[in-house]
Amino acid sequence: MPLRDRIYRQLYNILTGRNSSEEFNSLKPTDRLAILEILRSTKQGLPDYWNPGGR
Repeated sequence: MPLRDRIYRQLYNILTGRNSSEEFNSLKPTDRLAILEILRSTKQGLPDYWNPGGR
């Protein structure tokens, strides 16, 4: 798996709460959602699973 794919997957898992590692607990759920929405609306080329209803 290319590095970019691993980074996108890890970031997505953090922002959606799937990665609940203690090091990311300082992010509030509302902040995670806000960051996720900003990236969805501004970053082109995100994998399909980043889109609502995506895999």
